[in-house]
Amino acid sequence: MKTWFITGTSRGFGREWAIAALDRGDKVAATARSTASLDDLVSKYGDAILPIKLDVTDRSAAFAAVEQAHKHFGRLDVIVNNAGYGHFGMIEEITEDELRAQLETNVLGAFWVTQASLPWHLRHHALFVCFGPVDNPRYACSVIVEHGQAGGGTAGPIGRDVLLATMKRDPSRRTDGFKKMASR
Repeated sequence: MKTWFITGTSRGFGREWAIAALDRGDKVAATARSTASLDDLVSKYGDAILPIKLDVTDRSAAFAAVEQAHKHFGRLDVIVNNAGYGHFGMIEEITEDELRAQLETNVLGAFWVTQASLPWHLRHHALFVCFGPVDNPRYACSVIVEHGQAGGGTAGPIGRDVLLATMKRDPSRRTDGFKKMASR
């Protein structure tokens, strides 16, 4: 049994990761900006899920959320930096504020959670999972992990495991892929 810390579990990939882990009997610290979106999972999985309110752009909140999860479950085995979003459209239409907000979430948010998780990671050899677009699977993880490789690899000088997952738009493949990855 593993204990997961997953950001952005209100919907999409993060929710799928959480369900896959819970279905196999693991425990999940599930973060979302609004934990009300996790009520159905709490009803179904009970004490196996710990909903935590988190906006990943808030560094101190990321540290507090990781601490809360570790105190509650006693360990963190898998850290999934999933929270994030994309801008779709013409590049010249994106404002500076929109781009800065996206970078705060997608890059710095993943950095804060990884930074907060690192002490537990070093003690328990946790697996970090990061997401990136299909055309650039290194995404935010390349900022965090010096030597990460697409599909998995060893991370930088600390020699820890990192799995880099790419996002695909084929909904029929998402759940199977998550269940397969969750069984690692």
